[in-house]
Amino acid sequence: MKVIRRHLTLIMALFFLAVVLLGTTAYAVQAEQFEDVYLDGTSINGFDVSGKNAADATALLKQQAESYALTINFRDGSSETINGSDFGLTYTDDGAASKLLASQNKYSWIGSVFGKTNEYTVDTEYTYDYDTLAALVMALPELQDEAMVAPTDAQVVYADGTYSVTGETEGNLLDKDAVLRAVTIAVDNESTALDLAAVDGVYAAPAVTTADAASLQSTADQLNQFTTGSVTYQLPDGTTQTLDGNTTRNWLSVDENGNYYKDDAVWAQNISDFVASLAGGIDNVGGDRTFNATGIGPVTVSGGTYGYTVDQVAEIEQLTSELESGAVVTREPIYSTWETSKENGGFGNSYVEADLSRQHLWIYVDGQVVLETDIVSGKMTPEYYTPEGTYLVYAKMTDTVLKGQIDPETNKPTYEAPVDYWMPFNDQIGLHDADWKYVFGGDEYIYNGSKGCINLPVDVAPQVYELVNYDMPIVVYYSQGYELHE
Repeated sequence: MKVIRRHLTLIMALFFLAVVLLGTTAYAVQAEQFEDVYLDGTSINGFDVSGKNAADATALLKQQAESYALTINFRDGSSETINGSDFGLTYTDDGAASKLLASQNKYSWIGSVFGKTNEYTVDTEYTYDYDTLAALVMALPELQDEAMVAPTDAQVVYADGTYSVTGETEGNLLDKDAVLRAVTIAVDNESTALDLAAVDGVYAAPAVTTADAASLQSTADQLNQFTTGSVTYQLPDGTTQTLDGNTTRNWLSVDENGNYYKDDAVWAQNISDFVASLAGGIDNVGGDRTFNATGIGPVTVSGGTYGYTVDQVAEIEQLTSELESGAVVTREPIYSTWETSKENGGFGNSYVEADLSRQHLWIYVDGQVVLETDIVSGKMTPEYYTPEGTYLVYAKMTDTVLKGQIDPETNKPTYEAPVDYWMPFNDQIGLHDADWKYVFGGDEYIYNGSKGCINLPVDVAPQVYELVNYDMPIVVYYSQGYELHE
């Protein structure tokens, strides 16, 4: 019985050994199938290479390079895609797939039966044409100068009579070199997407942002304290000129802490300078005027007292008060002399015309001649000749006595001449009747003229007195020039 048991034990041992040997042989045979291919469940850089050899894996990596594309996202939401094939992106085989295959344990194939996977990531090398890539980047629509807008700073602005703070704007101004560097890094890292908004230094940034709003608002408040007043001047030529905070803010002083304040002396000097400049563009008394002379045509007349003169003292006082109170006004400058019409070169359609060469006077009312008469003007000597120019009558009197300068020897006027009608326009020169004159017109004035006044016939003087008013320019000229004698 013992002999039989020993035989059975030996048979079972031999059977078990045979099974083990058979299994080991089968396992080894299966492992040999993975000598030149990857184990099941193996992936490289996301590609399934199960049962594939190194050449197949290399082809997949090359295919990945050939299909590479980089999407560039811009801050405004637009995007552009650059394909690797467009700039010669090529995979360089450095044997990574072969090295990985050689390093695998083929006898671990049994793990895949139970779902084990082997995921590998290998560094891949690419070559590409940098100049071509750079050209593609620089040609992107978003990088063209006309498509880019520079950022603006948060700032204090003047509008509608007050200063306020406006926020900054980002714009979309790109640093082209910085963009190219970011793209190159993305390509080198095999990235498929690049968000330029997340890359420092790519977009130009405003220098002053809303973070500075508190200090900006402080500045605006200080400026408003001194510059809310404005004056819009209605100028003689029909245009306007406005003095407001855009200008007066430059009249303020700034302390070492950047705070604005009004230095009274500086402020006053700026007001004075402004009014002087305003007057310089307006004052025209004595300047050339083109006059359409009766029966002759255009004649240039200069001299006289007619025209605009800004009363600078009064204007400075008025402007200072308005700015100090913060008033917003529209008005004319304050004048000491002015023109009574803006039509016909300032002469209007109602005026007095006296041609001393023709010794004739015309009165126009609403563009029509309503009176004309011969006259006698000043004797043609340096002392008595009648100066040409444009004037206004500044007084109208009846039954008065015209008096000459006081003679120091007699202490009496050099002459006294009673007149019925007196209309002065140039100091002691004016229009008046002359009952001592019997000849008017012609050459009478040259050697037997007045002492500077324009003498009128007695029967005409009352009509002239009625027609002439304070708004009528008096134009005095020599249409043929003149010569003086002793």
